Amino acid sequence: MSSEKSIQAKELAMARFDDMGPGHINCTQAVLTYALQLMDLDCELIKIAAYFGGGVAGKGKLCGTLAGMAISFGLRDYHFGAPDMQKMGQTKETIKRTMDEFAEEFGSCSCLDLTGYDLSTPEGMEAFHESEDRDNCRSYISFVIDSITSLLENR
Repeated sequence: MSSEKSIQAKELAMARFDDMGPGHINCTQAVLTYALQLMDLDCELIKIAAYFGGGVAGKGKLCGTLAGMAISFGLRDYHFGAPDMQKMGQTKETIKRTMDEFAEEFGSCSCLDLTGYDLSTPEGMEAFHESEDRDNCRSYISFVIDSITSLLENR
């Protein structure tokens, strides 16, 4: 069951993702916002993921939520001490398993496959933002957040 802190962190991440104004963050940053809140770390660190949205600079590669997951674990290890080889192996297995489950649930790990839009162009980005397909990204963010909570809470 989720703790109150994780619920609030998830709500904040989703709200910032949904905000289409100056407070908007991309999907990678949404996962990082959640992780940083959960670990009581500086949320300004999400700036490191500014170019990951849209499958890395809009090129449609790896879904940003999955990139956010890997970065979150790296930040966890950096701030709380590098894990031993066994724990590092467990984290890698969690990342692999989550990616496999994500692909099974949503059909792909590729942003382009998931969104159906070329987000590297202004026209593609505008069409995506005007579509209902953007709402699917909320499901991707939620899935990854729910998948990583225990490893972030039990550092």
